[in-house]
Amino acid sequence: MSCAIAILLNTVGRLVVTGLDNGLSHYGVYNVPLSYQFLVPEEKLGIHVSASQITQPGTHVVAYCSIINNLSQLVDVIIKDLPDITRSPKLSSSEHVNLETKCRSYIEKKSLAAVELSMSELKKDGYCTDDNLASLNFQGILGVSGNYSCFAAPVEAPNFNITADEPIRMESFLSEGELLRDRGLLISPNAMAWFQGHLHIFEQRVSDDDDHTWWYPLTRIGQEDSNAPIIVDFIYQAIPQISWFMNVIIGFNKLMVTTSLPSLMLNASQEESNKAYHNRNPENFDHPKYIYDEQFSDRRKDYIQFKFCKDTSKLLNNLGLPTSEYDESFGCHVPKYMSDEESIGQLKTIKLPPQSDTSVPAETFTSQPGKGWLCDERDLWENGPPKKAPSISRKLQ
Repeated sequence: MSCAIAILLNTVGRLVVTGLDNGLSHYGVYNVPLSYQFLVPEEKLGIHVSASQITQPGTHVVAYCSIINNLSQLVDVIIKDLPDITRSPKLSSSEHVNLETKCRSYIEKKSLAAVELSMSELKKDGYCTDDNLASLNFQGILGVSGNYSCFAAPVEAPNFNITADEPIRMESFLSEGELLRDRGLLISPNAMAWFQGHLHIFEQRVSDDDDHTWWYPLTRIGQEDSNAPIIVDFIYQAIPQISWFMNVIIGFNKLMVTTSLPSLMLNASQEESNKAYHNRNPENFDHPKYIYDEQFSDRRKDYIQFKFCKDTSKLLNNLGLPTSEYDESFGCHVPKYMSDEESIGQLKTIKLPPQSDTSVPAETFTSQPGKGWLCDERDLWENGPPKKAPSISRKLQ
């Protein structure tokens, strides 16, 4: 059983697909039309999709879950025919490109003078902005070091190097200057934001003495492929409806699937029973029912498995490892056929969410202005903060 999460910023046509699966992860950015609606897979693929209708501009999130597909298969379905722009996801206007070119030319000129370049000097002269410098760094042109360099990606062989010697305003780096928070609750000190075309998670900290707000990246800038666990965890916490949807599918992965198949086995040979059992694909059943065994769920949080007892057509409930020696310790029982009417009265039936619901709006985040300062690294300094730096901050609990 696996789930993938798709996050769409429909104002610029950016789709992030991420997820975790048995130690593996995926993170990718894809280009989509501005009119894009979340993909609804064909029913035969066995993929369930949370509410997915897009009704307004913003950042929207949808979960794709399946009990028969792994993460890689889910991603392949979601991103089919979409251009992969993970390595260069940022959109830039011609005006922005011109300003960036002027900034680069100015840095090149200053570097010829063999002077140490600092962000404060470059910005003071008016040729460069925080966003210009961050973009040049992300392109691998500019190396950035210093106490306020947490926004910078590592660059192996930069054309130029500068020192980040002063704090930077958070809003100058973010797409549309916004932070994305848990919807309406604002319990977590963390927030998500679009930065250089990627999704990143930032931790909020507040100064002890002057209430300055600081933001520090928890995800790795420039190494976005490794950020899936942090992004997925943030979405679980920020959007309870997504977490609920995924938990429902997880629950169904543990359910006993019953069909009219047991009635065939009562009078069938072992060979016929085995053949019927091992060909129990959902498409072979008219009305498969998902039955929830409450007692079993309390005892074990893993799959309900069935095996055939030796030389009989009886079923064996196997609650342990699938070894023949272990199986022998469990008793056999004749499968009981139950009609729809009987099952409704005697078994607890769980309603499986529809495979898609395009009539209900997709989940969104609470947006708020990205006010504050970026890169609170002063708690890492050995000799205390510089004289002109804002006061030392603390992490929010």
